[in-house]
Amino acid sequence: MKHFFKKTIATILSVATLATAAVIPNASAMYSWTLGDVNDDNYVNETDARLILRYYTEVYVAHKPNHISLPKSRADVNKDGAITIEDAQLILMFEDYAETHYIPKTSWFFAIYLTDHGVLPI
Repeated sequence: MKHFFKKTIATILSVATLATAAVIPNASAMYSWTLGDVNDDNYVNETDARLILRYYTEVYVAHKPNHISLPKSRADVNKDGAITIEDAQLILMFEDYAETHYIPKTSWFFAIYLTDHGVLPI
C-alpha cells in the first residue's frame, strides 16, 4: 500500500511539472534557472533580496566602488539592464507568494512567477 501511494504521488508531480512546462514552453530557453538566486544556494529568498539591496546601496546611494560580487545575470531579475530596488522587491514579493501558496522558492518557480505576473515575456 505504501508503494502505491509513493508511485501515485510521483505520477501526480510528473504530470504537474509537464503541465507547467507546457504553459511556459520557452521559459527555460529564455531565462537561466538560476534567476534571482544571487548567493547560489538554490533558493530565491530574502537573503538574495538583501544582497541586491546592499549592492544597490553601495553603488548607487553611497557611490562606493562595488565590494559585492553579484552575478548580474541573476540579480537583474526584471531584465531591465540594471540591478535596482525593484529586483529585490520582486524577490520579496515572490517569497511571500511562495509561502502563501506552498510552492518551492526555486529559480524555476521564480521565472514562472515573473512570467505569470507580466514581468518577463513568455
